[in-house]
Amino acid sequence: MDRNQYEPLPDHYGTGREPYRKKSLVSLSLLLFALLIGANLVSFAFLMGYNVGKQKGDTAPSSRQPENLSPQPSLSDLPLQLKESLAEVQTRSGSHTGIVLSRSGYILTTAEYEDLESVKIGGRSYEEAQLKGSAPELGLTVIRVEAEALKPMSLGLCGVVSATEELLIRYGQPLFPGSSPEWIQPAAQTRRFLAGGSRSVLEGSYTTGDLLLNDRGELIALCVSTAEGVVALPMEELLNLILELVAFGSLDSPDSPGLEVSLLDEAQSLYWDLPGNLMISRIEHDSPALDAGLREGDLLLQIAGVEIHSPADLWEALDACQSQGPITIRIYRDSQELELTLEPN
Repeated sequence: MDRNQYEPLPDHYGTGREPYRKKSLVSLSLLLFALLIGANLVSFAFLMGYNVGKQKGDTAPSSRQPENLSPQPSLSDLPLQLKESLAEVQTRSGSHTGIVLSRSGYILTTAEYEDLESVKIGGRSYEEAQLKGSAPELGLTVIRVEAEALKPMSLGLCGVVSATEELLIRYGQPLFPGSSPEWIQPAAQTRRFLAGGSRSVLEGSYTTGDLLLNDRGELIALCVSTAEGVVALPMEELLNLILELVAFGSLDSPDSPGLEVSLLDEAQSLYWDLPGNLMISRIEHDSPALDAGLREGDLLLQIAGVEIHSPADLWEALDACQSQGPITIRIYRDSQELELTLEPN
């Protein structure tokens, strides 16, 4: 079909797949008028039937049961579901929860690396762990153990959480005896100045290391300790924080390529018929990413020869970049694949 029949939208993820042009106002008005007449006829018929039923003494109760529009998962099944994706990080001061980020052993934890003694995942213990990056101001550390075929935690989007519309699952200290997940009413999402920038947080009564999950058991926020108290960092923030820590060891590195990524949900990927779900969401001016030709809305398909199908693949790709100079990046833009070269600082 001719692309001239399409009308662009401001938010189409750089794919060039825009919806059809809007119908004319005349056609739309006629359609609305017809729907209005139809709705009135249905309402009239319903009221007539209701009155006839009352006159006949039809007062028998309905056998139809209320529908649960938002079915809740069994919380008792959640610990077993997440068991292989959680790590027990043992330190001199106690145990901390770790989140398995990749099959090859990347782990996000609130423990301090200097105190680390061992890591246990799925019943197997690892005595040595490599420090990949830390952000003391947020109490976050990324480590890596020598492992294969681990089960990464499923990640989800937090989005704009409304305290009146949505429940979350809070799983506090998940590897501790007696801990169990519970449904909570989250606080509204707000912004705070943390770790050198304005970041989205979920304020509430949390404990460091608590996991916030959606109704599919996907991690959407991690509770961390800051100078102003404990806050929940949503996945939209965590994803880029982890990216910086793995790539450069700390936040706000001068070697940063100057870009951020975001995770598209399944509905967005299906709607736009996209070949992936990791999109470049922000690019800084005068950055290596901009010089390389990358643009906001580009979908990441491959980095340094590593196929990108999920956030877990990003960490593998960053490993492949460590010993390279120029980095080859394959993207999806305007319904076609492009290959660009990024020159690191």
